[in-house]
Amino acid sequence: MGIPEVSEAFADLFRKSNIERFQQWELSKKELHVLFNLVEAAGFKPKKITPGRLTAHYTDQKGSKNGLSYVNNETCSYKVVVLLNK
Repeated sequence: MGIPEVSEAFADLFRKSNIERFQQWELSKKELHVLFNLVEAAGFKPKKITPGRLTAHYTDQKGSKNGLSYVNNETCSYKVVVLLNK
């Protein structure tokens, strides 16, 4: 899927959806496939898209985790599992 097709698929996905659907885990298989293609077109190497929230950890001034975390993708109830190059 090239950039024009991915852009069109992205626009279609959001025309048919609203943010509440993303927060309620209700994407169809076709919509998940479009989301997968969008992530791939963005340069990532997705293995799968799964329900869940991405979280990050607050750090102190030295860069150490302070034990507190936060959600950094509040508008989407899905996260992408990527293949890491080793």
